[in-house]
Order: sequence, then C-alpha cells, then structure tokens
Amino acid sequence: MEVLGVAPDEALALEDSPNGIAAAKEAGLWVVAVPNALTAEGDLSRADRRVSTCAELPLPELLRRLG
Repeated sequence: MEVLGVAPDEALALEDSPNGIAAAKEAGLWVVAVPNALTAEGDLSRADRRVSTCAELPLPELLRRLG
C-alpha cells in the first residue's frame, strides 16, 4: 500500500483464508471473506463481511465503505 500511496482506510482486501484475513486485518484493511471449497469451513470470523461470491458484493457498498 505504501508503494501505491494508499492508506489502510482507503483499501480493502478480498481474502479466502484465515491467514489472509489475519494478515489483512493486521495491515489495517477492511476485509471481505470470499471462501473457496477448501476454506469455507475455516474460521473466517475476523473478516468484516463474508460473501459466497464477489457477485454478492455490490460496488456501491464498497465505494461507501472506502468513501
């Protein structure tokens, strides 16, 4: 994010695993869990939002969050 000049509150992470979610949260990002067949039963509770597919996440909601 530093290289891109983006602050943590101006970015979000789409993650599919507990480790990815943990890393993104440690970086201060808002996290959306999009689990796959292997990670769907894992603990994704640290994510701010969970969806089955990215299609479930409306762009206006993302823009409001990052606004």
